[in-house]
Amino acid sequence: MNLAVLVPREGSYPSQVIKQGSAIVSMGEPEGMEESVLVYYEGNIHGACNLESFEDKCEIAAGRGLQRYPTTAFLVAEKTDFVEIGTYCPESKEVKISQPSVLEQWT
Repeated sequence: MNLAVLVPREGSYPSQVIKQGSAIVSMGEPEGMEESVLVYYEGNIHGACNLESFEDKCEIAAGRGLQRYPTTAFLVAEKTDFVEIGTYCPESKEVKISQPSVLEQWT
């Protein structure tokens, strides 16, 4: 199962509340909210030495979402607030970026 990796659109609510450069993964639509998406993210706001790469951040964000881990690093927002830039595979821990220029602007 692959999870979508997202970047918030400039000026959107998520772009204002999620730290620039954070890894953001989609957990899909919340039940009954087909225009929305549930995302989990990791921005390494505390400077952990094991969360330097974007791939490391994807792993943490995806783990939170898959385990429904109690955290404040999640958000329900409009699907149109995000651009899908790739996928993350939790099994292989592989990140595939389809829009590197968009990711580069975000990070």
